[in-house]
Amino acid sequence: MLGIGFEYYLGQGQKEQALKMLDQALACDMKTGDLQSQAGPPNAMSFVYKIFALLPDQEKSQHAGLRPKSSLPSDDAFVLTVLKKVLAAQQGALAPDDERLVPALRSLGYFYHRTGKYIDAQKYYDEAFKIESKYQKPKAAAKMLGNGFIANLKMVGRVGEPAQYEEE
Repeated sequence: MLGIGFEYYLGQGQKEQALKMLDQALACDMKTGDLQSQAGPPNAMSFVYKIFALLPDQEKSQHAGLRPKSSLPSDDAFVLTVLKKVLAAQQGALAPDDERLVPALRSLGYFYHRTGKYIDAQKYYDEAFKIESKYQKPKAAAKMLGNGFIANLKMVGRVGEPAQYEEE
């Protein structure tokens, strides 16, 4: 129910109400990394995917597997608030190397990359890569993080690194 309320308030342009719904949802049950509500247990990342619908163009929305919703205004400060709240709730409930942190970390890396804050982006990408590398080989971990990870390595001057992760 809380996820539905969040989406409803986003659609109405009522960001303050949407944030209240987010706060209520994140306070429910983060011990497992999942949210619990009357409508079932949506994953905390469902809020991240919904927020990516605010991004204005097709390429940005494809990051979350969504089509852009032109009726919703793009608001980077609001998007960043949601992403950070979800990550903070997950970090407070999960082990520091829990793989369920990776999507939120990757999304923050992507957000900062698309806003031109490459050093900030790399901080989140590196943390996601470190966690993901515990579960799979570095090339597979880099591929899972997407093209933004490789592009961002180049933008921060780590020129030699992308070659070791790119497909041959």
